[in-house]
Amino acid sequence: TSAVFQISLKRKMVYAGTAWAAGLIAAAFSGHLYIAVPAALISALLFKVLFRFNLKAIIFMLVVYFMAFCYYGAYNSTVYKNIIDFAGQEINFSGVVTDYKDYAENKSTYFLKGKINGLQQAQIIIYTDASDCDVGDKISLKCIPELPENSYLFSGLDYYKSDGIYLQSDDVSLMEIKKTSGFSLRKMLYKFRENVSGAIDSSVPSDESGMLKGMLFGEKSGIDQNDKTMLYRTGIGHVTAVSGLHIVLFCTLITFLLRKFGTSKLLEFAISEIFMILFALCCGMSPSIMRAFVMMTLVNSAPLFFRYTDSLNSVCIAVILLTLFNPFMIINQSFLLSVSGALGAGVFGPYMTGNLNSFGRLNKTRNNILYMLCVSAAVTPMSVICFGEFSAIAPLSNLIITPLCMLSLLIAMIASMLIFINPILLFKISGAICRIVLNLSRLIGKNKFTHTKLIGDFIPAVMIIILIFCISAYLIFKSRKYSAITAVVSAALLFFTCVFYNYYSATVIKIALLGKNDVGVIIVSKGYAADIIDITGKASNSRYAEKYLENCGITEINNLIITDNAYHAVSAYNDKLSLCNVKNVVIPSDTYMRNGSKICRKTPKYSDYSSWNAYYEAYSVSIVNMRVKVKFMDFLFEFTDGKSGNKVYKTNILLTARSDGTMNYRRLENG
Repeated sequence: TSAVFQISLKRKMVYAGTAWAAGLIAAAFSGHLYIAVPAALISALLFKVLFRFNLKAIIFMLVVYFMAFCYYGAYNSTVYKNIIDFAGQEINFSGVVTDYKDYAENKSTYFLKGKINGLQQAQIIIYTDASDCDVGDKISLKCIPELPENSYLFSGLDYYKSDGIYLQSDDVSLMEIKKTSGFSLRKMLYKFRENVSGAIDSSVPSDESGMLKGMLFGEKSGIDQNDKTMLYRTGIGHVTAVSGLHIVLFCTLITFLLRKFGTSKLLEFAISEIFMILFALCCGMSPSIMRAFVMMTLVNSAPLFFRYTDSLNSVCIAVILLTLFNPFMIINQSFLLSVSGALGAGVFGPYMTGNLNSFGRLNKTRNNILYMLCVSAAVTPMSVICFGEFSAIAPLSNLIITPLCMLSLLIAMIASMLIFINPILLFKISGAICRIVLNLSRLIGKNKFTHTKLIGDFIPAVMIIILIFCISAYLIFKSRKYSAITAVVSAALLFFTCVFYNYYSATVIKIALLGKNDVGVIIVSKGYAADIIDITGKASNSRYAEKYLENCGITEINNLIITDNAYHAVSAYNDKLSLCNVKNVVIPSDTYMRNGSKICRKTPKYSDYSSWNAYYEAYSVSIVNMRVKVKFMDFLFEFTDGKSGNKVYKTNILLTARSDGTMNYRRLENG
């Protein structure tokens, strides 16, 4: 058995890290002792009877589990509650600007760290008029903060909570800014980042520039949404999230340069740490990069203490250290994906391929492919839980395309270090490689066989069961062979579950009522085909439609129907539906379009909607005098002016109609 997986009390950090994470997750998703205690005791019994764990190890894990559970509860009821109690009240806030983002119409979002009413330490976000303000500047203001919200388009509360930001405000008054004139490391790094970003923007086209900045700094806002989708479908989307891969490459570059000067191991470690800290600060100290930083520190320090590096130990230590500062990080998707990737690359992949013959080019190629397959298998459960999708071609893509990304990133890192001499040529070379990567991802990602969308509320539960099944199988048999068999059986179980769900989905009609404050767009779907009926023409409607279609894996649009304000909606749908196959577009008859104009690559048709109909095998969609009707077997749905019959519907509701005339509805959540 691999030393990485040996079960002995000597490896306390593995026990502690596993139990600590389990305790935090239990507290985050239940928070009740009457659930956490029985779950822990049942698990302890299984570990003793089924997995033959040492009693001391079980007691140790139980103690750590309840410590984590209580720590999460204490942090939530003290630190978190003390801050959110200020929601809805007028406060005075004084602090420094840690980051900012500029928007159109002279608006900006500022991320602030300081004190509320001179007493309570907190981080808040304000959205207000743009000011002459830089990172590191001091700011004082009055505002009425609120809790961030989880909306259909963005889970703001969960996202910012895991980043330690609990309040936001757009009701700001009496803001005063004090420019800092002294040295500020954060400001210096921010200016460096701006200079590098500006040099990239001026050297390469926008698509390549967005990807390059994403790889360098984790800044994804410049990446086109369609390109982002294609990168993830190809299985290389992780290259735009700064994490272990980037830290390893950066440290390798720094170490290579230091060894050229013959530095000692201690000095090499110290300088590498300083540069890693600067790199982490420059990239925004995201959960994924902080996890990678802690692990790389442990790896680099091991030889100084005459110890071997251990990936599993390093991951567990990183999980404990990072969640000590903010236990809510345990629900951060970026953090969870980063941890699963580290376990796949540093633990599961090496374990499964450790005994394979590595002599000869063919054997090495085979081992590399199997290694990438194992890494992908380890990441898939968390990827499916977070995004409901995984890439079937990821192992091959990571073997062929990821090295191109790393070459581009390495050249860009060297160019960034030489920014004072304006290394345009290096940025152009790096951008040219990005262009190759983007073209390959567009070519590969548009094929349906390269990725699989797993749809259904039950999918996260299925993935958790599969994870428990696979880990249990290893702990019982402690065999590579049975681990591989378990993985194959799990994949088959998931496949047949999805086949059954797809068959069920083809027998029902789904009607989604979407919009920001009022229902603005109605989507009627059966299986993987849909009709989109935009009843207000607001530009934001297309974003709701895009989100829903993406979550459901729908790519076939039978009809895109815009009943009002077509001029506002046309350009938005052209962009948001560019990856969908739109068969027909219908707009109001009083809309003027130039000859030859197309919407979503189709010549639009015109209608006054006095009587518009679309008939399908088992159902029909019609618009009669602006009243939307859906007929399915014995089921009839009518919608007009925010009402269905006498029932008023809120936004972001999904109705599911069955052939027997019954119907249920539920609130749509983000993702």
